[in-house]
Amino acid sequence: MPTSSHSLFSGGAGVEDAGITNAGQTGLGITGSMTPQQWLRPSAIGRIHTLQSKWLVAGNQRSYKLSVNAANQLQYEYSDDGTALRLATSAAITGWAISKWFGLGAKLIAATPEVQFYLNGSPFGAPVAIAGPGTIFDGTADYRIGNFHGGAAADNFRGHIDAVKIYDDERTDDEVRFEYLEAPIAGSNIQGGYVLDDVLTDISGNGNTIVLSGASFVEGEVHGYIPGRGSGMVLDIGLSFTFRMRADDATLGREVYWDSLIIDVLGDDYTGPGPLADVAVTKRTLE
Repeated sequence: MPTSSHSLFSGGAGVEDAGITNAGQTGLGITGSMTPQQWLRPSAIGRIHTLQSKWLVAGNQRSYKLSVNAANQLQYEYSDDGTALRLATSAAITGWAISKWFGLGAKLIAATPEVQFYLNGSPFGAPVAIAGPGTIFDGTADYRIGNFHGGAAADNFRGHIDAVKIYDDERTDDEVRFEYLEAPIAGSNIQGGYVLDDVLTDISGNGNTIVLSGASFVEGEVHGYIPGRGSGMVLDIGLSFTFRMRADDATLGREVYWDSLIIDVLGDDYTGPGPLADVAVTKRTLE
């Protein structure tokens, strides 16, 4: 199974992130429905981890920002005029802990407006209603990963970020469920996609190459994923079925664990999560 061999790392005390410093930022000036997604492996909890943003306080150039707040909740905020804040917050993230990978995301449904949060490919709580218009101000802030334009050290993510994606539409629950275990791939309304496998290029086709600013690439602290929509592996144990899987970072190269397991046998669905042993499948060693 192919895996990402690197991730974006921030372990210092200052501002350590990555972003786009040119004026182009093609496709990232999203003004309506959107769905940002990424992986985070925190090295600290009870603090802010900015995930993705196009947000600048100076000059009231706020557009959108997704983060984990100090209460360990997912938080999505945007502004419709660069000044006013529209905010949605989830419950505390289930199982939130140091040195564990989490698939995090949010979907702004502009027509309502409301925000649906996602945790490890599944909806996390009910949609959160937002007072005010569902339009996003297209400001001049840099798009950034791990902090926001002009953000302080206290706003910086700490730990590892991987597989960053941002879409300019409302991804369906099924799309999110499939995409969170995929490497970013071009198409399907993606406006920015970053594998972060020791490269800074954007796979969306928009040419939004990011620049490191203090953050660095590290090897080894990674999660596994199956690249490509609809891909998977077929395992024959008397029945043939297709499954998606990830490698737990603590056992990468040794044991494979389910993060989300979906088996369709004669129309009957079985859904994980749980280690392989929970479904009586022999643990496999990754090549």
